[in-house]
Amino acid sequence: MPTEPTEPSEIRFFDAIRLAYQEGWTGRLGLNSADLRGQLFFVGGDLYLSPEHPFEASATAWANTIRALRRQSEGNAEVEQGSAETSESVPASQDEVEARLATKRLTTELTDLLEPCAREACHFVDGAGQIRLDLIGPLPTGRLVMETSVRGEDEGGLLRQLGGAESTLVLSSADDRRPSGLELNPQEAFLLSRLEEPLSVGDLVQQMNVERIESLQALCRLLAVGLIRRESDSAGGAQTSSFGAELVRRFAERIADSLEKEPVSLATEEHRELLGNILGRMGDMTFFELLAVSPQSEVEEVHRAFMELGRLVHPSHATRLALAGGERALGLLLERATEAYFTLSDSERRAEYFEKVGPLQINDGDAATVEERQEEMKALARRNFQLARNLADRQEFHAAIQLLEQAVKDAPQSEYLALLAECQSYNPRWLDRAVQNMWRAVELRPDDGSLRLRLGSLQERRGDKNGAREQYELALEKGPDVIAARESLDRLRSRSGPKAVEKRGLSQTIRALFNRGNRA
Repeated sequence: MPTEPTEPSEIRFFDAIRLAYQEGWTGRLGLNSADLRGQLFFVGGDLYLSPEHPFEASATAWANTIRALRRQSEGNAEVEQGSAETSESVPASQDEVEARLATKRLTTELTDLLEPCAREACHFVDGAGQIRLDLIGPLPTGRLVMETSVRGEDEGGLLRQLGGAESTLVLSSADDRRPSGLELNPQEAFLLSRLEEPLSVGDLVQQMNVERIESLQALCRLLAVGLIRRESDSAGGAQTSSFGAELVRRFAERIADSLEKEPVSLATEEHRELLGNILGRMGDMTFFELLAVSPQSEVEEVHRAFMELGRLVHPSHATRLALAGGERALGLLLERATEAYFTLSDSERRAEYFEKVGPLQINDGDAATVEERQEEMKALARRNFQLARNLADRQEFHAAIQLLEQAVKDAPQSEYLALLAECQSYNPRWLDRAVQNMWRAVELRPDDGSLRLRLGSLQERRGDKNGAREQYELALEKGPDVIAARESLDRLRSRSGPKAVEKRGLSQTIRALFNRGNRA
């Protein structure tokens, strides 16, 4: 994804909207004045609004109207197919006309609402971590960009945008042009047809049978959305294509097949909360954290982790989870997961990435006090822990680890660390990490005999008999009624410990430890 387009102090609000659209930017855009009207979200350059935005009701009504018209149009498609195949030019249907009018009304109303903010300074908060699952959209962003580019501009201002009357304009190539699906009015369509060969602004205006200012407005609209460009500008547009679109598509199809054979078992609310958590953290997570793998993980482990994450974030879940406009957000998650897999599945790319990964930078623009922020983080950590506990009980360990790592980061508690250790121990390659986290849990509650017992069990599985024996003995000191600690000590003394653990099986051991921890 593109980085922050420019410095906040150097750009005005309407210019920022246009730049975000042209660059296919993802993140949150807001006015420096904190006016709620200016709080906008972009996903791949398309505009979304939060439910708190003053324009929410109008945007929702427009989206419902467009969906209804599309369903109606699809229902009539078979009837009209014959005439469409026998005619070179088919008139727009009534549904298409109504949709176009509804979009025009929405764009005008939204521009009217935002116009008082047009010249205010704004700020960008870059990254997918700013995107929420309850956003409304996508809105007709291209049409909004076209409208805002000419709103309030006189003839002189329009000419300055175009580079002057002598400036030569050309049609953008298919590779440069942003695929916007815009509905053009007759003036705009005519100008596009004339620009298959370079022409000056002055020559184009003379060929139009409308007022000069109307011609200039039409040219500025086309320029704003990248359908035309000044010949003096570089041929390549600012738009940055998303990562490996074909690669993402292939993996998406493979994951869709997997989901069809074995759907995700998460309940709706749990799945929504998990996705919101991952999306909110994505801007702060490294590829290793996103896939929950280590720099030393084998390729098979990276592949398995990617498939597990891909099954959770696949855009096909949007309908089942009732995420209005959420398919784009989930697509963003899948794209990021695919990029992580592509990078970490190759040893050379992984090494290069590992060298580049530095300290995580956390953007926190909230005006809340330190105490309020800490309380929010504790509450979020508790919710993540509760959800992770349900996931672990169903052996959805990858998703549980995602939530627990964030919970531990926000508010390190012994119970969070203990469950994280048990989930990590499901993977034999992560036993060292599991032992470390269980140690951290014990350090926070050194008098808890049950934690000592669980640490000893992990150390025994790792082959550290002396460490395990020490923890079992301490468990008996802290809680003499811990029968399992006595049994474990007897097993070690009879030298049958490792075999007994192996016979139980890994998943059975985790479930037993988990249940034992809940009873403690």
